[in-house]
Amino acid sequence: MAVTKQTILEFGQFAIAQLDAGKTVEHLDELLDAFEVAQRSPEMVAMDEAAIRAALRDYDRGERGRPIEEFEAEFRTRYGIATE
Repeated sequence: MAVTKQTILEFGQFAIAQLDAGKTVEHLDELLDAFEVAQRSPEMVAMDEAAIRAALRDYDRGERGRPIEEFEAEFRTRYGIATE
């Protein structure tokens, strides 16, 4: 979502409402995360749910992906990134 003055105002109202409702917040990031979740469209939620269901089906079929080390080595080779 593009940040506009309206978005900032809506975030401020959301943050104040959360605090007024008694929500304990340690970091501003927590409020921003909650605000972004609240702004999601039903279509976005449905897409995420479908992706999670697909991942769980893959897992149930034994698909476990590959180790991060293997992916990282291939990625570094493909893009010519030196190992640190």
